[in-house]
Amino acid sequence: MHISQKKAGRKGEMALKLDMSKAYDRVEWVCLEKIMEKSGFDFRWRSLIMRCVTTVSYSFRINGKISKSIQPSRGLRQGDPLSPYLFLIVAEGLSALIKKSVEEGALEVFRLIFCKATLSDCDSLQRIFQVYEKASGQQLNRAKTSLFFSTNTSREIQEDIKNRFGAQVIKQHEKYLGLPSLVGRNKRASFNDIKDKLSKKLAGWKGKLLSKAGKEVLIKAVAQAIPTYTMSCFNIPDSLCDELTTKQGWRLQNGHNSLLFRVLKAKYFPNGDFLNATLGSNPSYTWRSIFSAQYIVKQGVRWRVGNGKDIRIWGDKWLPRGSSYEVISPRIFLHQDTRVSELIHSVRKTWNVEVICQIFLPVDADTILGIPLSIRLPGDRIIWAETNNGCFTVRSAYWVAMKSHRNAQNATVSSDGLLRAFGENYGVFPSLTRFSLRVEACRNILPTKDLLFQRKVLTDNRCDECGSATESTAFEEEKVAMVVTIAWSLWSNRNSVRHGSPKKTPEAIVQWAAHYLQDFAAATVSSSVIPEPVSVTWSPPPPSVLKINVDGALDKSRCSAGIGVVIRDEAGRIVAAMGKQCHVPLGPRS
Repeated sequence: MHISQKKAGRKGEMALKLDMSKAYDRVEWVCLEKIMEKSGFDFRWRSLIMRCVTTVSYSFRINGKISKSIQPSRGLRQGDPLSPYLFLIVAEGLSALIKKSVEEGALEVFRLIFCKATLSDCDSLQRIFQVYEKASGQQLNRAKTSLFFSTNTSREIQEDIKNRFGAQVIKQHEKYLGLPSLVGRNKRASFNDIKDKLSKKLAGWKGKLLSKAGKEVLIKAVAQAIPTYTMSCFNIPDSLCDELTTKQGWRLQNGHNSLLFRVLKAKYFPNGDFLNATLGSNPSYTWRSIFSAQYIVKQGVRWRVGNGKDIRIWGDKWLPRGSSYEVISPRIFLHQDTRVSELIHSVRKTWNVEVICQIFLPVDADTILGIPLSIRLPGDRIIWAETNNGCFTVRSAYWVAMKSHRNAQNATVSSDGLLRAFGENYGVFPSLTRFSLRVEACRNILPTKDLLFQRKVLTDNRCDECGSATESTAFEEEKVAMVVTIAWSLWSNRNSVRHGSPKKTPEAIVQWAAHYLQDFAAATVSSSVIPEPVSVTWSPPPPSVLKINVDGALDKSRCSAGIGVVIRDEAGRIVAAMGKQCHVPLGPRS
């Protein structure tokens, strides 16, 4: 909260947190209907809503007998999924009164009920609350209403305003929706309750008695779910968890109607967008947390071409191809700020093929000409490039962050190649997959000749036995499957011996592993079912009616599509026909 950082100036500022007494039970139905009418809701819609609200009845069980039903005259039903939205409509009355008072100059409110800490503003708010309470039936619970003042507010003003409101003055607001309202320097203390919640959840679980699979379920179902909401809004300290807030950053880039966007944009990027925003001076912890995920959003977005006026040809990501999504052709004739709109015919609404083929390399030209254009030429917009439908997902953002982390450390992940191929091509049970991941951690430890060659210890990395191949720990996929299965069999045999089972010979273990892979491959192989031929006959249309048959085909190797159209009458005579080949992008995320 920025009020906590205001220390200079003659006039202080204050934040007022309201608490309504029995808020749902005191809602006046007449007030609800009038506000809906003033807000522009249709008469039929208002009638349906009011019928749902006013037809409620209550019965009581007294001494085991059910009393007669009682018809209330006001209030909203607790637990009804419609009630929260209706209450927000009623609260719009309070917002309208405050807005009117601000426009008349009687009150200086910043956002919601953040205002100047003056007696005049205090009196204006008191009058607004009285009108709102009388019209809506709401009643302010002054015992639970709290005031928060900026540091430069004098003690006398604080006491006077406190006495007029009959509210309590606090140094820091309590949590709102489970999140801390203020985050100070001791960020670990602000988020330490996450650890406490996790400890309470796990207290009833006998974690030490669980198997590996049980602990995995425990982590996925409980441990990962508790901090999810907090991590989506704040960058939790590294001492608790190193996570990102990319989802909120994406919402700031695309969701321009939210209150959070309007508040942060007004302070941190008033003349731009989130992708081009800077950290600024004296930023809040909320903005620091969201800003820390800006680089991930930048890496995961690209432009979708509409009219091309907002997209630079060089420097922006707009090609539906590859990992960079940028033009690789050198810039020779055009300036750096040339826009994509200069490559589009403004009249024909198509690409200027001649210009594109002259300026760009063939690989870029083919990709550009494959981007479809709308005849309406709408505005350009930013989409999420890491999903096929262009919509943001936390899962895809996680992989973008992991990829960036690996590139930054120049690290190679050993499981990307062999283990992924092993899991996809051969398929294994979860227990064997977990075991293979633990075995995989031991790679690049053995002093093979290839590893010593990479570390400049040896000058030759060829195998001593064959003399041609490189001596390394890289095996073929079949050998990886066999080696991991044998290792798992050895470990299972060891556990069986500890529990009293007879010990298997090495030959039996190898034979069992081979049979296991064969049986599993046979059980998971998909048998190709040849569909029965279906007889398709053309049926004529009714008299005086034409029938249109269409068909299409794709050729990914040529990045083209074909369409055919035939129009026939009731006698089967061809009236018109057409065939056309279209150049379209058929690659991923096009």
